[in-house]
Amino acid sequence: FPPLPELKLPKYTTATLRNGLRVFLLRDDEVPLVRATLLMRGGQYGSPPDKVGTATLTSYVQRAGGSTAHPAPGLDTRLEELAAAIELGAGQQALSADMSCLAEDVEEVMGLMAEVVRSPALPADKLSLYQAQLYNALEHQNDSPAAVARRKMTKLLYGPDSIYARTPTKAMVSSITVADLAAYVATWERPDAAVLGVVGAFEPRSMMALIEKEFGDWAPAPGQPEQPPPRPIVYLVDRPGLTQANVLLGEPGIALSDPDVFALDALGGVFNSFGGQLFDTLRSREGLAYSVSGGWDSPPDHPGLFLAGGQTSAPGEFLRSLRQLLGRAAAEPPSLKELEAAKAETLNSFAFNFASSSNQLQRILVYDLLGLPQDYLFRYFRGIEDVSRSDVLAAAAAHLHPESQAVVVVADRELAAPSLEAAGFEVVPMRLEDA
Repeated sequence: FPPLPELKLPKYTTATLRNGLRVFLLRDDEVPLVRATLLMRGGQYGSPPDKVGTATLTSYVQRAGGSTAHPAPGLDTRLEELAAAIELGAGQQALSADMSCLAEDVEEVMGLMAEVVRSPALPADKLSLYQAQLYNALEHQNDSPAAVARRKMTKLLYGPDSIYARTPTKAMVSSITVADLAAYVATWERPDAAVLGVVGAFEPRSMMALIEKEFGDWAPAPGQPEQPPPRPIVYLVDRPGLTQANVLLGEPGIALSDPDVFALDALGGVFNSFGGQLFDTLRSREGLAYSVSGGWDSPPDHPGLFLAGGQTSAPGEFLRSLRQLLGRAAAEPPSLKELEAAKAETLNSFAFNFASSSNQLQRILVYDLLGLPQDYLFRYFRGIEDVSRSDVLAAAAAHLHPESQAVVVVADRELAAPSLEAAGFEVVPMRLEDA
């Protein structure tokens, strides 16, 4: 591969308001547009355990209902007139509010976004509408075998009540009231646990003055929950009529701060690249699966998961072979050729992190919200460059335990159970209703 061009972080302005709101400004005069993102820590993390789905419904109703000063549909009409947009969404760890508009309209649209965040109308009819949509989604949550396997695995590894694995039920969703939405807003939408980023055509001092005007007197509110511990075990989910079994095995993994993150990401590349160990062994040589993958996720604030699996008509043989391959990875280093190919694939994708100003600003906001250094991407690049075969072996030996990993198989029990039992696995039934 040719050498990569020199890449640098963009120059941006940062400030913190008296209420704790951290602000990042990235000027980009290429087009006369302004985009802003407000990230507030919480998201689905902040939903009460007996009312999972509160964060999602809050984001939906908060946006759809508008503000007390500009309720829907008046807000939508005005945004259409301005060719502008305001959107809200709830991720696992943060709630986001986004806006985009012409540079000449930024004062008005920034004011409208601040209203939606700080004084939402939260109308009851919008809550009923989105509750009905969630009911429909829950009715179809078992349509995808792969989604069932993923949901079961996270519940088994983290525990069914973990904030990282729990899922809403119809009873939970129906119990959520407007008062619950208002309580979520009061507790989690707070400036001292938020970051605001603005990118586009603006003068930084004028933009700071606008932000101070719209958010300077926004007051914080308390509250953060804790995470429960994981609980691994093995189950078979019966889905009569499936011709392919969805097999997923896993174990608790690492957080982003773990020093082994670079070596394990490199090993993930050895596993997953085209012609990598999983593909080459389980598909090309043994013909046991059409799709197969495995690797670690590494969240910044809690240990993630190692997950590996695929679709197969022979789940017992597939699982046995997969465990053997993972066992070898924990006992033997990859070849130099395998490791260098995996590292090159990762390093040569590095430039895509700098594809646009918006992507770079979004990364700046996320890093700040999660407490990561702004040069982490460059540290990651150097970390991958420095990974050796011995590093990979040491990390795999510490973090790969295939014989004790939990296994979820979603399949027709009559077809899958004999294959699993013949391969020496104990089959423990799990009902879809148990999720």
